[in-house]
Amino acid sequence: MDDSQPILPRIASGDSEAMSACIRRYQGLVWKIARRHVACPEDACDLAQEIFTQLWKDADHYDPARPPESAFVALIAKRRSIDFLRKRARSPETEPLMHHALTLEAPSATIVDSDLAVRALATLSAAD
Repeated sequence: MDDSQPILPRIASGDSEAMSACIRRYQGLVWKIARRHVACPEDACDLAQEIFTQLWKDADHYDPARPPESAFVALIAKRRSIDFLRKRARSPETEPLMHHALTLEAPSATIVDSDLAVRALATLSAAD
């Protein structure tokens, strides 16, 4: 396929091969923008996925008579990156579970053994 031909109109028309071609064509640009906004490679990968999903949804908004398609892709990537960072800022800080698993203490003595509780309840009479 000729790289000078816009691919977003093909995506908008439902061309099944167009999204794969879009990813091949713009993966470098999208990755560069994602990494510029997000330091963690795993988060950048998630962001890149979000960007390509947004491109698929907004492909019909691209006007071939306007600036180059790559500028449209970069604009979507930048907007999604900002949204990603805003969403991350609103989320509470979390730590991996493994960090806490290593520091867990034995259960407290105040926790009642469920078997003991069941046996104790079984010994009660209806009059108690």
